[in-house]
Amino acid sequence: MEITILTTVSLRAKILILVVTVTVSVAMVVGFANFIQASSMSRTAARAELHAETRVVAAHIQSAFQIANDQAFIIRNTPPIEGIIRAKANNGVDPYDGSTLETWRERLADIFRSHLEVEREYTQIRFIGIEDGGREIVRVNRLAEGYEIVDAQELQRKGEEFYFQPGLMTPQDAIYTSPITVNREFGGPSGDMTPTVRTIVSVRTPEGDPFGIIVINSDIRVIMEEALLEAAPDYEVYISDSQDNFIHYLPDQGVVRNEFAFQAGFEPPELLSLDAEALQDVDGYTYVLHTLEAGEGGGNGLIFRILVGEPNEALMQGAYAIRQQSMLLAVSLVVLTAIGSLLFVTSLTRPLGELTEAVLTYGQSREPIAISFSNNDEIGELGRAFMEMTQALKQNELSANTFENIIDGLILMRPDGSIQSLNPAARVMFGYAEDELIGQDISVLLPDGVRQEREGAVRKISCFIEQHLVGETFEAEACMKNAEPLPVELTLSDVQRADGKLFGLMIRDISARKQMEVMKDEFVSTVNHELRTPLTSMLGSLSLLQARLQAKFKDDQKASTLLDMAQRSCDRLHHLVNDILDLEKIAAGKLEYRMEEVPCDDLVQDVVESHRVLAEEHDVQFVLDLKADDPPVRLDVSRFTQALVNLLSNAAKYSPAGETVTILTRRLEDGHIRISVADNGPGIPEEFQPRIFDRFSQADSSTTRRVGGNGLGLNITKNLVEAFDGEISFDTKVGEGTVFHILLPIVDAVAVDPLVDETTDFISLQTQIG
Repeated sequence: MEITILTTVSLRAKILILVVTVTVSVAMVVGFANFIQASSMSRTAARAELHAETRVVAAHIQSAFQIANDQAFIIRNTPPIEGIIRAKANNGVDPYDGSTLETWRERLADIFRSHLEVEREYTQIRFIGIEDGGREIVRVNRLAEGYEIVDAQELQRKGEEFYFQPGLMTPQDAIYTSPITVNREFGGPSGDMTPTVRTIVSVRTPEGDPFGIIVINSDIRVIMEEALLEAAPDYEVYISDSQDNFIHYLPDQGVVRNEFAFQAGFEPPELLSLDAEALQDVDGYTYVLHTLEAGEGGGNGLIFRILVGEPNEALMQGAYAIRQQSMLLAVSLVVLTAIGSLLFVTSLTRPLGELTEAVLTYGQSREPIAISFSNNDEIGELGRAFMEMTQALKQNELSANTFENIIDGLILMRPDGSIQSLNPAARVMFGYAEDELIGQDISVLLPDGVRQEREGAVRKISCFIEQHLVGETFEAEACMKNAEPLPVELTLSDVQRADGKLFGLMIRDISARKQMEVMKDEFVSTVNHELRTPLTSMLGSLSLLQARLQAKFKDDQKASTLLDMAQRSCDRLHHLVNDILDLEKIAAGKLEYRMEEVPCDDLVQDVVESHRVLAEEHDVQFVLDLKADDPPVRLDVSRFTQALVNLLSNAAKYSPAGETVTILTRRLEDGHIRISVADNGPGIPEEFQPRIFDRFSQADSSTTRRVGGNGLGLNITKNLVEAFDGEISFDTKVGEGTVFHILLPIVDAVAVDPLVDETTDFISLQTQIG
């Protein structure tokens, strides 16, 4: 009996030691593997973030240079430049308007000063000619307080400067950006030692001969400081050029150093000359490199190296935290395993001890003991159960890993819509803690309006499936825990399980994609707004120019034609910008309507009569056939006019010369009024009809190319008519013509005898017209 106890204790200790040893080994291996993986992921993520930061800084620098490029082109195309060229060629007097060379110089100086007032980085702007050794023609300097227009006697010769010939030889459509040097005056460095970069465009005579250059001097320190201020990077930044001129930025201090090769004692940091591979570990920092050609491409710009770095210690913080967590987990796991193993071994060896005692008793008493060692005993059942368990655990582990690590959100729901489980990605996506959603209805993730529908008519998940078939992907708006909306892409699927049927909802966060779409729309809107202001100025200027020069160009048919052509082109571009802005407002739901009740026939007649010039332009006639008994309709008069004029313009453009465009109104028996615009044009091709109301849709035919258009009018018209609770449709026959119908509800309409049957087809309407 004493020997049996010792053997049992020894076996228990061996099993316990073995389990603890294996647990410690596995914990160490797993912890080390996790640390290596976390280190790699931390480095990769940090480098990706640093690369993104370099691109942000580069974008701000490129933007500053692009502004200088654009303004150089703008200055070159101003009237004073052309006036100076003409005056120079005509003994100092402009033959066009009699302005003297000095007058044009003063006007150009005013333009230079206005640009200096706007752009803080500009230190001087000059117009340098070829004559007299490259003597300056106009020069305006920035002073500590105010600006200085340099007298003609003090203008310098710049023909020997390093930038003169490259700038003069630059093509008309290109920019030359000089290297960074000290500002030079009278052939030598200026006293203020300003580090300067020059943006240069060439100026040529109308015959194409070189005349001079426009030079914008910019303080590179101001350019870089403003770019860094706008980008506000969270990391250390070095910006250098090919001469190792550099600016050093720290996030908590701003620009701390800006040193240039022309300065005494200049010693650039060694890291500025390292390649991308060597920058991965420099004095405890990891840097990433981004190369930018600022100014003009094709070799005429400045090459900048942008280095963004982060201390390795900060970069590896995540990995160190995981290592510490792994160590704590390993210790906890060993302690728990030791306690659990002790209890388990004790439970496991107790039946063995009882069996041993029974065997010894049987040996002493020789009494038969019913003990079975067949495969059907507890040990056999335990073995079989263990094998089945390992197989199930293996399968469950694979499913669990997929479920836990998939980057998209995944929710498993019961047929009644309650949430059975969800993966970490779904919890993070909606901002819920672990198990906080378990057992709740799926409606908690839906916006209020959808939630009410869900809790009412769409209570059962099967109804939800009838709306969106299993396997179909669609977009929707979900609701986060903090009540913020979340645009998502959903895919519903059914999951067959032994314990019943479940439904899986795959959720993908598409907020970034939606944000990009919003940015795109805002960009289009911004560009159009930026076009509208100069277009308005151009239209006003052309009108004034036509009025002032009407007598002068009375006998000059070509000049009058050119002015008229410019006026019409600006008008078309102005209409295009307005159409695009209207589309953007419609898409954003920001188009305002001033609704009022107006008599329909009177309104249609007013619109047609005030726009008969459209018919005259295309040698057609507008014919009115108003028989709707002038019922009241509720609409925005201005926007309805815009919609009807679009239809009138299209009908006039596509109708052959000498034909008529008929405008009809009829009252229908269902309480609506129908307004029809019919032409005898070529009709709409069958393949184009489904896209007739789409944005930028135009039939690809010689007639369409001849009459022009931007493909926006019908789309805008459709949106405006629908805003009045109306409908728009059309009937067409190729080679015979097209009729567009606007259907509007009559205010407080009562049943009346219709003046025309709603089923009137295209042929009968054409008969009425003809």
